[in-house]
Amino acid sequence: MGALIEKLLSDGTKVTSGTSAKKTELPLHKKLIKIEDLVPGGVTPDDAEKSKPHSDIFHAALKDLGDPPTSGTMTLGDSRYDAEAAVKVGLRPIGVLCGGF
Repeated sequence: MGALIEKLLSDGTKVTSGTSAKKTELPLHKKLIKIEDLVPGGVTPDDAEKSKPHSDIFHAALKDLGDPPTSGTMTLGDSRYDAEAAVKVGLRPIGVLCGGF
């Protein structure tokens, strides 16, 4: 995952994290997938009223980036709930095979 994020950043892509994990768990999760030094920010359910499959977490992530979504804005997720929430706010979901689904 780290290599993918490094490539995106080198291409000028803005990257943040939007997760259903607790805020206290986020640093460990980022460390496990080797992005802790690449993605300093991130939003959790503490930053949103409702968690996925509601789109609140992605609204918070976009606010964290400081940009409205565009047709090229993408999100990575490991569950169908990520994809459902992303589509609701106009993001293009990409599924990764590392979650429990």
